[in-house]
Amino acid sequence: MLKTLFRPVYVPGSSPKNEKQEKNFKFPTLKEIFQYPISEVEIFPTRQCAENCVGCSVPTQIRWGQETRMPVEWWIDFIKNMARRGVNYIMIMGGEPTTYPGIEKIIKILAELKQEKKINGGIFTDGIPLCRNPQRLEFLIANGLLEITTHSSVDFLVEKEPLLEEGKKVITSRHHKAFYGLEILQILKKKGARGVVANTVVMPDNLDQIIPLYRKCEAEGIIMTIVPFQWQCHLYQGREKSSFTNYLTDKHILKLKKIVNFILKNEKDKIEKGEERTVLNSSRFLRAIPTLGVAQPVNCNNFAGPPGVFAVLPDGTFRHCPVVTKLEDVWRCPGCHYGFRDRNPKFENYLEAMGIFDDPEGKDFPNIVHQI
Repeated sequence: MLKTLFRPVYVPGSSPKNEKQEKNFKFPTLKEIFQYPISEVEIFPTRQCAENCVGCSVPTQIRWGQETRMPVEWWIDFIKNMARRGVNYIMIMGGEPTTYPGIEKIIKILAELKQEKKINGGIFTDGIPLCRNPQRLEFLIANGLLEITTHSSVDFLVEKEPLLEEGKKVITSRHHKAFYGLEILQILKKKGARGVVANTVVMPDNLDQIIPLYRKCEAEGIIMTIVPFQWQCHLYQGREKSSFTNYLTDKHILKLKKIVNFILKNEKDKIEKGEERTVLNSSRFLRAIPTLGVAQPVNCNNFAGPPGVFAVLPDGTFRHCPVVTKLEDVWRCPGCHYGFRDRNPKFENYLEAMGIFDDPEGKDFPNIVHQI
């Protein structure tokens, strides 16, 4: 039996705030963060969003509340700084980042640096503002959107847009996002985007749709990334427990293995034929989903060290990862796929330590997000 271990801890910067625990707290500096190797940065120009999706990892009071934002010039300087420091990838996150005033300038500088081969990057959007406002979409395209990678959530195959209503369930919200997520990727693909990625979170409700989704992406030239539902890291940060109940358990392992084995075989066949891949995940990460994706074991950092990704919030404060905020917490972190990320090279060391670094056929393949 796989065991899921979870130790709830309040982390400064979480919501709701705890003034007593945050007294005299200071967020880390870049100097502290770069004490260990960094491969990726997630930037959050805004965490606000006009949608009201149930189960969102960003609490309502943050999505719809007031926030302190750094000006666009600050973000441009920061991105240039990260390129000079040798960071591999910058992901523009949210909220909904396309609603941030001046986002086109952030996209443009990232596209220019990518073209100069100084840093790679992309943007994670739900696609809704761009599908509903074609002029806004064309404006961002004119400023380099097609040159960076666009990621969007596509957890289900949805042919008809689900209605959004108050009192909707978590699953209805996911259907709504999946509809627009696939639509924006299809639009950008037709317009010649360098990379479009469907981010698919594996959960009990969509297990039967993973392979059909994979085939859909394959047919349309859309790249797919598959990740397990990250519930522990969000609860660790103080999120609402009722929004994180749809996670994988031991009873899903057999079906997960069948899904992963099908995709692994198909991707290996593609590579042998010289065809473009459909999944950007590494083979090692895919093989880990039926085990670590279910168990999400603790004490990962004892094997691989601190996460190789850190987050920058709208007000310019840093986090050692999207969950852990200060250096002393890094070593106490329960660890998760979210913190290590498939595209972090240190993840291979982690899988080796966990006994999942096996390649009997000698056909392992890497994550390709940095190459698209």
